[in-house]
Amino acid sequence: PKRSPLILQYAGKGIHVILFCLLVGLSRPVVENLYRNSQVMNASFDRFKLLNTYGAFGTISRERLEVVIEGTWDADWQQGAAAAGASWHEYVFKCKPSGSTSERPCVLGPYHYRLDWLMWFASFGSVENNPWLVHLLYKLLENSEEARGLLKACPAQSEESRPQAIRASLYKYEFASAKKGQEGTGDWWKRTFVRDYFPGALTLQQPALKRYIAAHGWLKTDEAKASGEATGARVESQREEL
Repeated sequence: PKRSPLILQYAGKGIHVILFCLLVGLSRPVVENLYRNSQVMNASFDRFKLLNTYGAFGTISRERLEVVIEGTWDADWQQGAAAAGASWHEYVFKCKPSGSTSERPCVLGPYHYRLDWLMWFASFGSVENNPWLVHLLYKLLENSEEARGLLKACPAQSEESRPQAIRASLYKYEFASAKKGQEGTGDWWKRTFVRDYFPGALTLQQPALKRYIAAHGWLKTDEAKASGEATGARVESQREEL
């Protein structure tokens, strides 16, 4: 086969060198961004947007907060002394820390645990920023098979009946120290209660909860018709009631 003229060979190499130098020059602000204390993610640094940054997080929090969901099947859970002694049972997720503190951290991949991922994001904000979490709790109050199927384990009582009430609490999770592990505790985590995620527990008998669910269009058709006043309810007003 005929070889390309020498001038074309040098021209091709010259173009490669020029493109390489252009790439290096445009990469400088992108690389510098990696070493900043506050990285800029999903951004461009040149007018032609030839080189960009991409990523889910520029920084990561040093504390791990988790929303813990619990249900009670005690009929008298709100009455006097019984309220303090009510038995609350935790719903366990497939991957995120929940349930026993001796549970080994899961391996992420190749399957993405989307609900667990959303629960972690919910811990950064409040119920106002995560209305879907109210819907999840509502479905667990109904003892929905679809909702329970998203979890790793539900309280044994849920096999027979739906819970009387459900609550969500915020906990701070930390890895247990190696010393404790050597002492035979077997714990991977230690957790500390931070605050209630909701102001109190939720029940199916709460009109505000029904109106909130209806305002988002999550009620079944027949229930929505039966609750005529909920049809036109505004989402913002229900947030205050919750």
